[in-house]
Amino acid sequence: MSLYDDEYYIVHNMEGDDHIFLNATKNTASRKYGYVKNDRISEPFFFYNDNKSSSLKYGDVDIMLDGVDMVVSDRVREIISAETVKGLQFNSAVFIDEDDKWHEGLWYLTFYERLTCLDVKDSEALRGDLSAYGPKSIMTVNKYSLDAKKLDSIPLDERLIFKIGGTSFSYVFVHESIRDAIISSGIRGVRFFKVSEFEEGDQYY
Repeated sequence: MSLYDDEYYIVHNMEGDDHIFLNATKNTASRKYGYVKNDRISEPFFFYNDNKSSSLKYGDVDIMLDGVDMVVSDRVREIISAETVKGLQFNSAVFIDEDDKWHEGLWYLTFYERLTCLDVKDSEALRGDLSAYGPKSIMTVNKYSLDAKKLDSIPLDERLIFKIGGTSFSYVFVHESIRDAIISSGIRGVRFFKVSEFEEGDQYY
């Protein structure tokens, strides 16, 4: 286990099923918005709530998830303040509510580079043995441990938030300083699981 396992948190939806489940419009989806650097900065990404049973409305939360990816309000962007993070781009986003009203002032976090920093020796596979995976394999992880040597080589301001590479779920990890600032500001929309305590499936309870 690495000391970083107690410094980083995995981002997941709030408890229960009453969430805003973002889905991209057809035009946005065609732009490969989730993993390609956006060269058309002036054109926002558009999303709507695909969870028709949700009681939540726009403004009830400051962070919404599109799978594991984040759409955040201006408040959250100011807290993250992660312009120096390698491989991360803030893209303007628009949320279309159930009345087809557009809500702007949002940001989609595109991780066009992923940080491969899993400590294979101290992590646990969901099935099988991680050591049996090849060097370019996508690993299915049950319990995570972060590679201290890899993270030691990267300045903190470049790894305050990252999307992990080399794993099938590609979760977003945030440093404790980001997590603490979000919680102390009363911002809602997600839960944070400490890496050292998280086991795949915990997010569903």
